[in-house]
Amino acid sequence: MTSRFDHHTTLQWFAACLPSRRFIVYALIGACCAALDFALFTLLLHWLGAHYLVANAAGAGAGIVSSFVLNRRFNFRQHDEPLRRFAAFFIVGLLGLALSSLMLFVGVDLLRLGELPVKLVSIVVVALVQYMLNRDWSFAPASPARPTREGSA
Repeated sequence: MTSRFDHHTTLQWFAACLPSRRFIVYALIGACCAALDFALFTLLLHWLGAHYLVANAAGAGAGIVSSFVLNRRFNFRQHDEPLRRFAAFFIVGLLGLALSSLMLFVGVDLLRLGELPVKLVSIVVVALVQYMLNRDWSFAPASPARPTREGSA
């Protein structure tokens, strides 16, 4: 019995399993923005005595804005329709904030876990969800059916 081994197909399979360049850059930008989010959360929570959900909203807000600016410039490189793209990114960010807040509420109030460990877990979960939504919606290439300002007369 002969086994047929196709090197080209195998390399394509391995390449498909590796994270894309876009995902890696998104993860690096996300790590910086998550550090900003976590630092602001910790500052507001422990040093200024803010409620953990208020601190979460402030940290997430700072992370959303900085992530949009950096991803638009260095990762997705979509410079058309900035207001529509920011609105979509902001909506995704608000969904992430809601998910993060829900995770914090369940972890802190119901399971009696510490705020910081729950926040760290929520950052990872939210980042993965937001990457998929931002890649496929906020920074998707402009549809040929939807004219841009340059294409409308």
